[in-house]
Amino acid sequence: MDDDIVTRASAVRNGRTKGQIDYLVDVGQWVRLRDGIYCPRAALDTVSSERARHRLLVLAAQRCLRDESVASMWSAARLHGLPVPPTCDHEVELTRETSRVRRYPGLHVRVAALPPDHLASLDGVIATSAARTVVDLARNLPLIDGVVVADAALHQGLTTKVDLVSVVKTCRRWPGAAQARGVVEFADGGAESPLESRSRVRLVRDLGLPTPELNVVIPGRDGRPLARVDMYWPEYRTIGEADGAMKYGGGASTLFREKLREDDLRDLDYQFVRWTWWDMEGRAIQVVARIRRAFARYAA
Repeated sequence: MDDDIVTRASAVRNGRTKGQIDYLVDVGQWVRLRDGIYCPRAALDTVSSERARHRLLVLAAQRCLRDESVASMWSAARLHGLPVPPTCDHEVELTRETSRVRRYPGLHVRVAALPPDHLASLDGVIATSAARTVVDLARNLPLIDGVVVADAALHQGLTTKVDLVSVVKTCRRWPGAAQARGVVEFADGGAESPLESRSRVRLVRDLGLPTPELNVVIPGRDGRPLARVDMYWPEYRTIGEADGAMKYGGGASTLFREKLREDDLRDLDYQFVRWTWWDMEGRAIQVVARIRRAFARYAA
């Protein structure tokens, strides 16, 4: 797809006039990605994912700068397939090692060291590695968002705790390094969704619950797997389920099966507590109280 990116200079070299280029843009045959950088509409229409679209914007920005800038921060996160907070969706992020940076609309260029082992090639785009991307975001985002990204990178097998610790050591004197260290220490690849990650931060780190086991398979009476649960406190025989809306995408039948599963678990004397995105955003204290009551019921 990067072969479909056309610069004004290359178009002129191939015989196009300025008027012809402007006409192609005006009639919609070419789409302007940045000043002087275009993509044919036919090629752009074949790009179906947000990740692929962002890749095009990164390539266009790199062509615009014409230097060794690499995709970083949330641009790199998108290219790695990591979750990006909605607040980070407004521009392309690049990092370079030199300090002369001209301002461009919709483009944020940072200056930082880029050791070779902190770089990766992602579908033809040079970007920060998964580990460096996680640490950069953990240094700059709120801690809870950093944990979401770190958990996802570990869960997807894009990096390891060892790699993350190594990058944190390299960046130990950089702004936000202490927070990044805390994110890496807390991160757990067992979390399977942003809601599970955010729940761990709020319930365990902020509000003092004991650390649960993540995504545990609970056996039935016959010893065969009965259910896989988001969080489990074995010492209290208590199950916690972080219910994102996606769990019920199958409609009423899915909701009914989920209810039967919960009934089966309660019949086996498991305590069961559910919560939602809304609970974590505004009612986390109440969720903790419900979980502690479940602990007490089991202990009684």
